[in-house]
Amino acid sequence: MLARRGAKGSAHTQYVLDRRLVARTPMKCHLLALACLSLSLGVAAAEVQHSGIDASAHDVAIRPQDNFYQYVNGGWLRAAQIPADGERITPSSELDAIIRQRLKGIIEGPQPEAAELRPDWQKMTRLYRSYLDESRLESLRSTPLADLRQQIAQADTPEKLCLAMGELGRLWVMSPFSNSVLNDADDPSIYAVTISQNGLGLPDRDYYLEKGAPFEQARAAYVKHLATLLRLDGDTRAKEHAPAVMALETQLAKAQWSGADSSDPTKTNNRIRIDTLAQTMPSLDWSAYLKGAGIAGRIDNIVVAQPGYYEAVGKLLHSVPADTWQAYLRTQMLTAYATYLSRVFVEEDFAFNSRVLRGIKVNTPRWQRGMDLIEASMGEGLGRQYVAQYFSPASKARLQHMVDMLVLAAREEIDEADWMEPQTRARAKEKLSTLHVKIGYPDRWRDYSQLDIRAGDLVGNVRRARSFEYNRNIGKLGHAVDKDEWYITPQTVDAYQYPPQNEIVFPAGLMQPPFFDVDAEDAANYGAIGASIGHEISHGFDNIGSQYAADGRLLGKPGWFTTRDQARFDERAHAMAVQYDKVEVLPGHFINGQQTLSENVADNTGLAMAYRAYQLSLGGKPAPVIDGLTGDQRLYMAWTQKWRAKVRDNETIRLLRSNPHSPRQVRGQEALKNQDGFYRAFDIKPGDGMYLAPAQRVKLW
Repeated sequence: MLARRGAKGSAHTQYVLDRRLVARTPMKCHLLALACLSLSLGVAAAEVQHSGIDASAHDVAIRPQDNFYQYVNGGWLRAAQIPADGERITPSSELDAIIRQRLKGIIEGPQPEAAELRPDWQKMTRLYRSYLDESRLESLRSTPLADLRQQIAQADTPEKLCLAMGELGRLWVMSPFSNSVLNDADDPSIYAVTISQNGLGLPDRDYYLEKGAPFEQARAAYVKHLATLLRLDGDTRAKEHAPAVMALETQLAKAQWSGADSSDPTKTNNRIRIDTLAQTMPSLDWSAYLKGAGIAGRIDNIVVAQPGYYEAVGKLLHSVPADTWQAYLRTQMLTAYATYLSRVFVEEDFAFNSRVLRGIKVNTPRWQRGMDLIEASMGEGLGRQYVAQYFSPASKARLQHMVDMLVLAAREEIDEADWMEPQTRARAKEKLSTLHVKIGYPDRWRDYSQLDIRAGDLVGNVRRARSFEYNRNIGKLGHAVDKDEWYITPQTVDAYQYPPQNEIVFPAGLMQPPFFDVDAEDAANYGAIGASIGHEISHGFDNIGSQYAADGRLLGKPGWFTTRDQARFDERAHAMAVQYDKVEVLPGHFINGQQTLSENVADNTGLAMAYRAYQLSLGGKPAPVIDGLTGDQRLYMAWTQKWRAKVRDNETIRLLRSNPHSPRQVRGQEALKNQDGFYRAFDIKPGDGMYLAPAQRVKLW
């Protein structure tokens, strides 16, 4: 299912971003064919001779040898302003804004000429208009949730609470646990249900447990926020209920697993027969929850991601008064729907979740939030409209060639890895040879014909859209896995790798400058999107990906590594975690090298693969010098250019606690220190700020 705010699932679910589909091609590289294709495409690119580097963004007062990030981006950093309605400004956010404007033009523009596009477009415009009708929403306040409020009020026993949690989850109302339907880790050809810890209103468990001003201030503001939500919804005991809910959530946070443990696919793969749940975890009424969630009778087993946590929840269901649990579910219901209610709810939701937690000053325009609603409700239908107007087949062909070169580079990296035994090397190459790639948009679009969108019924539309998506996922149970499904929409500016299907996915939204420029010479493209391709490929071979076989089965540690190779890999990975642990992002706020390990490994490895792939693409010919820059220099500058960012401090702190990625400015700088090619390209010497001695440079592959 779609990720819901605050959800912290199992490692298996965390690879999924949000939507779906495209052209799947087994990676069977033929060296001669690739070399010929590389030369032909290289000639086409060379005719343009566009560097792909934004020279106006540079700070020439800084030596690239001392602070490469500042040298490449310093001019941009001085001029860029974080929008008042945003928490950051980055190339991704700027591209998001361009795409939103395009989508707005589609939705507010004339009906599509193509008949197959019209039904979805009509539903999306109807949904959009229902969101813009503020006068009707003001008259309704929170009355569209009256039936859910009554349902919660009747949940006055542990059994009824479990039933309500299951039922409310169908409408994306959070509770202490959630369910997702994805590939079975043991048999990825079928679907399985995973139950994961969830239900915290603050961004992460650390917000409840950590000392220090930012967290203490967030906790105090959260209690006030809960009281305001309940008061607006007519709760006469809101001031009493709010601190009780906070105390309950704190107990949940104490019982939850850490992000590192929840990211371990082996630790979270705990299969239990449903008919033994009552004996295995007797404190929870599983039959009531599964009935409410619509899962009962569909499957014989479930995967319980964090076993000890659910026992703690069960005990809390019996020890905490039902009145407090009801207030908790009521706040979760209001949080899930506040942005679709009257103005006071919208303003309160923004005041806490955006202004307090993320430092955003003003809300985004209503039309933009309306587009976000369409994205969440009919995202693939919206993407179908988008690619019909804005995606070029030439971009897809060019990117496919880059993927081929990256796979060839990855094969060479594996062949040269001196720490690998032959058995591990053979398995790595087998997995690489079966890699699937999806580019741009789906071959088969999602069918929204059964989704009911009505004029003038915003909350009803949101509820029906959420129920539609939930039922679509539950409906997969008992069927073979659809390997053509995408978990991201075509208009998204991102990419992902999904281990159970050994696939990497690059949507149309990402295939635009500064990540990919079809008119630029190859170097910048390899440094930007090429490194992203390498990043996603490398995930199949990192500390998590190595636990998955070529066919997607979860093997656990050491996976397809030999025991000796696992130890060698872990030694190198530990050195990388230590390197990143030392990076102080804000005063007193450091990177968690273990939490971000998999992504840091992918950044470093992906950049090294991109450099090698670019050299291969030249086919033995020298790279052109453009704007006084060599090909190698442009490649590394493009890498750092795409990570330029200004981010509000509150948002940075939130991400440091909850995000598996290092902050953007760190990604644009730290990985370079481990790249030998970077030292040659910019003549980095001992004493320079960017210098690490060869023995200190961490290289996984």
